[in-house]
Amino acid sequence: MISLVVVSHSLPLATAAKELAMQMTVAGSAPKVLVAAGISDGEQVELGTDAQQISEAITAADNPDGVLILVDLGSALLSSQMALEFLDPELADRCLISSGPLVEGLVAAVVSAAGGASLQEVASQAKAALAGKIDQLSDTEEPLPEGEGEFTDNAAEAASGEESFSAPEAATLALEIIDPHGMHARPAAALASAIGAREIPVFARKAGTFRIVNAASLTQVSSLGIGKGETLELGTLDPQATEVFAAIRQALTQTDPPAIAGGSEKKADSSVNAIAVQLAKEVPTPTDPARNGDQIVIGYALVLEGHEDAEFYRVSPNEGQALEEARKAVRAYLRSLGSDSIIKMQIALVDDPELRAEIADEIAGGTNAFAAVDNAYSAAAAKMEKLDDPYLAERATDLLAVSRLLKKALIGGELDNLEELIKKHSTPAVLVVEELDAPLAASLPPEIEGVVTRSGGTTGHGAIVAASRGIPVYAGLKWGVHDGDTIVFDPRTKHLEVNPKARVFAHWIELARERVATATNALEQLENPAITANGKQIPIQVNVSGPTGAVKGAEGCGLVRTETLFAGYQGAPSRLQQAEVYAELARNLGQTTIRLWDIGADKPLPFAKQPPENNPFLGVRGVRLLRKFPHLLRDQLGAVLDANQTLESEGLGKLLRVMIPMVNHVHQVDWVRSLLEEITADTYGIEEAARPAQIPLPLGIMVETPSAALRMEEFCGAVDFISIGTNDLCQYVAAADRGNSQVADLADEVRETVVEMVRQIAQVCHDAAAPIEVCVCGDMASDPAWAGKLVAAGVDSLSVRAGMISMIKQTIRQL
Repeated sequence: MISLVVVSHSLPLATAAKELAMQMTVAGSAPKVLVAAGISDGEQVELGTDAQQISEAITAADNPDGVLILVDLGSALLSSQMALEFLDPELADRCLISSGPLVEGLVAAVVSAAGGASLQEVASQAKAALAGKIDQLSDTEEPLPEGEGEFTDNAAEAASGEESFSAPEAATLALEIIDPHGMHARPAAALASAIGAREIPVFARKAGTFRIVNAASLTQVSSLGIGKGETLELGTLDPQATEVFAAIRQALTQTDPPAIAGGSEKKADSSVNAIAVQLAKEVPTPTDPARNGDQIVIGYALVLEGHEDAEFYRVSPNEGQALEEARKAVRAYLRSLGSDSIIKMQIALVDDPELRAEIADEIAGGTNAFAAVDNAYSAAAAKMEKLDDPYLAERATDLLAVSRLLKKALIGGELDNLEELIKKHSTPAVLVVEELDAPLAASLPPEIEGVVTRSGGTTGHGAIVAASRGIPVYAGLKWGVHDGDTIVFDPRTKHLEVNPKARVFAHWIELARERVATATNALEQLENPAITANGKQIPIQVNVSGPTGAVKGAEGCGLVRTETLFAGYQGAPSRLQQAEVYAELARNLGQTTIRLWDIGADKPLPFAKQPPENNPFLGVRGVRLLRKFPHLLRDQLGAVLDANQTLESEGLGKLLRVMIPMVNHVHQVDWVRSLLEEITADTYGIEEAARPAQIPLPLGIMVETPSAALRMEEFCGAVDFISIGTNDLCQYVAAADRGNSQVADLADEVRETVVEMVRQIAQVCHDAAAPIEVCVCGDMASDPAWAGKLVAAGVDSLSVRAGMISMIKQTIRQL
């Protein structure tokens, strides 16, 4: 059991706080608590703090489990930090200074320590001790956005007013509180002690409400506001439920006054924790191919806060060496997440030469490694964020993600502690975070059903990684969520609710079952072609962002994001390196469309750096940037030609074609074609006069700007195919950035307009003297609600996320 030291300017205050906290524990179970308060001159104690006195108290309190130090005002913190400098380094390493409030923090820490919690866990409880008071005294409640809270469709209206779902049995207990003051600190402490000693996850709520909290947390249980005569409901999935419930009854009958009367049990609402059991059976797991990122998400909120606080950092004798050890740990952790190109990019950021140099300079100047890392990465991220461009802000997220990992490694924290948190949390869980970065998305355990972010959009690297794993993401949460709240959301409609009413909740469960059943049925026909009722076959291709093997059900690849494929490279990949990657993709996928470097704006790469722009998303990107870096384009075109030669020599034929991004005018196509002719001539030894007829690569464009869409007739004689990028096209038509959660809905509202534009584009392309193939590769193609409309508008093929191939095929078969 850890020990505690109370540091205060006032001895009476510290003594009273200790007395209050010790009353919250059962006799014989309290941790050692020592006081170091005031300054004594031998006759009287005056206000102040003494580093030597604090050092002696810490030494007396020392034990192998650690010492938590709670302080009141600023100089108490300074004196405590100085006291640690007096101590043996091994002893100092076992100490933490808490940032929690003195009185509430001490009460929470004593109760948590009495339950056998670790030093870090006790520190976390102390830090969160004000949460209940803040929640109860909040002047305003953030209202749900208009339309949230209830369904208005026919299915919901027809649902019974009672809970219409059948939840399997779970261990539940309902207790009527008879203490005149309700479930206040003392009975909450008794409850926490009874549970904490057994390390069994138990959850609590006030009867008739949906908010569920950790019953072992004094502050969270107190925040439920359960008064006299009201009912405390408890639930657990642990097989030792009988034992822990007996201990809880005993503890709550022995408080003074008793919190409950003997035999006060009531019938508990079966949804306290049984909902988790039911939903765990209904919602596919990550290993289930039916989990495609389109499924309804239902689960309990797991609110994840950062724990890489400077207060936990201890300066080492060799800061440079400590930082190298942290880098080594972060590299190993990131490599354990896989070889995805986004993860490779994160590894590259760990060793970015400019950041390394800045950090080394700061350390040489006397800054500790923790602060140096924080300063360098924060400054680099700020340079991107200051342009006020949401897409660049999402790239800044990658920098901050690496910074968090390095700082966590420096303080000795676990880089992946989600699995430990899950063990103490209701499942299935919905992770609630400020932003979702790529390492976190790649490490999400199976119990995480979905992710909700407060900022950022669905186009960041974290969201892309989550989507590739079939984990839905809801971006832009606009109201408060507590740990344990029930969260439901539909990634397709972007509708989210917190703690829905039972009638509405039953509808969500039914909708989730239907969505899973539909996905499962579609999987049975995954390998079959998508043929409409009138007999038209629509090839369904796959979008890829990294190296991949064969993708089941895919009829080729309609989009290779080469800037993401090579995102981990500090220097431009060579022609040979690219050729090997492109050839392997085509071997696995069949016909493959290589999008030429789409660098710039939200996709900066270190080997094609741009000076800052006021509005980079409307600036030099795509083919515009390639004009400034023609050597990159030459190497890439040459690599595709080389890969095609290799494939042809293997008897596979010419499987590759190239697509130009961000085209506005036909002269941009002419320029790329002229370069392609030159490189083809050099590669194959073709005479200049014969070049135009000998190009072995189909050349197409990505239609993602309104200007390209509206002048399609000009492109018909210049390209072999087109692919419509609906993501950019929607936001350019709406003048609203999809990466900005404040206006993302505006980009969605113009989808009908974009479908009409697709119809006009398809008509022009099909009526051309030499008909041109029309594909759609944006997010709308992966959305069952829009894929059918795109096909009806005349597109010839769709290129979609791998997890959505079966669903999109099924959608088309129903046309």
